[in-house]
Amino acid sequence: MLLFGLEFGGVSFPWNSPTTIGLIIGGIVVLGIFGMVERYYAKYPIMPPAVFDGINNILILGVNWVHASLFISGAYFLPIYFQIVLGVGPTLSGVYILPQVMGLSVVAMLTGMFIRNTGKYVWIMRISMLITTLGYGLFLDFQSYTSWPRLIIYQLISGIGIGPNFQAPLIAIQNNMPPGDVSGATSTFGFMRQLATSSSIVLGSVVYQNIINGKEAYLTEVLGPELAPKFLGSIAGANIDLIHQLTQSQKDIVLSEYTTALKRAWLFYTALSAIGCVFSFFVREKALNQNHEVTKTGLEEQERARLARIAAAKKPEDRQTEWPGSKSRKPQ
Repeated sequence: MLLFGLEFGGVSFPWNSPTTIGLIIGGIVVLGIFGMVERYYAKYPIMPPAVFDGINNILILGVNWVHASLFISGAYFLPIYFQIVLGVGPTLSGVYILPQVMGLSVVAMLTGMFIRNTGKYVWIMRISMLITTLGYGLFLDFQSYTSWPRLIIYQLISGIGIGPNFQAPLIAIQNNMPPGDVSGATSTFGFMRQLATSSSIVLGSVVYQNIINGKEAYLTEVLGPELAPKFLGSIAGANIDLIHQLTQSQKDIVLSEYTTALKRAWLFYTALSAIGCVFSFFVREKALNQNHEVTKTGLEEQERARLARIAAAKKPEDRQTEWPGSKSRKPQ
């Protein structure tokens, strides 16, 4: 519901229409109800509440969300740029994106080896987010013509930034969880990545579509009232074959507007990357556990853990209070 509302807003329906507002509010309410049920009512929650306990875990999940959003945005919008603006075919657009893919793959492999040998992962997250922000910021310099230095260097930088954070945030969240909750934390981590990828494409497309639709009067003046609507609306509405039928001056104008709209999308993702970068610098590192621990699984063990959590929640008087400048002790 939330994604439909964001996708419809400003394109199929006005932002202040009942349909758009209802879908967005309804989606937020349903997500809130799901979270409440999982935390307070579910006997065996799909997402362990402990995953969201503590600011450190929330920051790690925030980095994970941002990383997933950025990764899918490159995989989605770069081929669109190659095909619509640069005019290459689908197969060749896959070749054009190889610099990012190669940089991502090699650095991801080296990152795994580094973490295994050193046990350090927080600075990997931080440096990765910094490089990613730089790489996506450089995408703003893409032009409406083919520039090989830009295509290769900018994609390499973004790939080098994206690669390490496939592993580092996952290791961080697993290292913060009790052994019995690691599997639940891992599934929650993956679920949030799926939500991030779907919402990322919708939000980026909304930015693109609203910029293009804002040029309706200008494109109508240049192309005429019959031709202009064919270049407005969704990204899929960018008729590649029709672009080749335009005069050179019309083609230059249309490609320039598409490039501008894509730059606004890249600006959105650059800002999102900067937010993830800020999150990463507040994540605290915890030494990786080198001991082998046996964890029991099954419904009986889940029930025992659930009863233990309930018992702990019912005895707040047994908790010790940390007084500034002194050791932990009960208040007098």
